[in-house]
Amino acid sequence: MYVKVEDGVVEAFPYGQRELKRDNPHTSFPRAMSDAELAEHGLYPVSPREIPQPFDPLTQNAEVINPVLEAGVWVQTWSITAASSSEIEQRTADLIQSLEGQRNQYLSETDWMALSDNTLTPEWASYRQALRDIASQGGFPFSVTWPTKPE
Repeated sequence: MYVKVEDGVVEAFPYGQRELKRDNPHTSFPRAMSDAELAEHGLYPVSPREIPQPFDPLTQNAEVINPVLEAGVWVQTWSITAASSSEIEQRTADLIQSLEGQRNQYLSETDWMALSDNTLTPEWASYRQALRDIASQGGFPFSVTWPTKPE
């Protein structure tokens, strides 16, 4: 990940060798360029940085923005904004769908135990019922405690 800088001002980010070659069609570049060679053309590596905490991916959006120069190193920066109500609704729906898919997978892995020629033990019956009741847990879908699979 590189940034293109001219006179200390970010011109483009992200920017890489492909873009450099595209923007300079009449210049011959080596196949691979060192950071020093890239710097001759105003390209500098950008050090990644984790999303600032606390960050709630349900109610907030994180977007990488232009890097900043810190102690001689270009560092990735983030913009954290509030998610819209429709984004929150969609993310909640996606989370519920994902949890239901996981629950269904756990149930399907034990379906063979519930066939008519098997006697379902109380432990397995309880486990399967707890899986079916996962959506009725307090805090669902943001806090889910999965039942423990019997031995």
